[in-house]
Amino acid sequence: MPGYNSFMGHDPDNDVTLIVWTSLTLSLDGKPTANALMLKILDQIYAVSPLTPAKR
Repeated sequence: MPGYNSFMGHDPDNDVTLIVWTSLTLSLDGKPTANALMLKILDQIYAVSPLTPAKR
């Protein structure tokens, strides 16, 4: 439905499910709003975000 954006994901290793719904499809910079919020939330949930590549 136009005007809404969502992200749903599940981390089976840590038994975490994350669902983000927003009432704005794109932010002013053209990025999906739910994805931008999801990144901020993951940084709050995990000590090291699972989306950050491991440093070698």
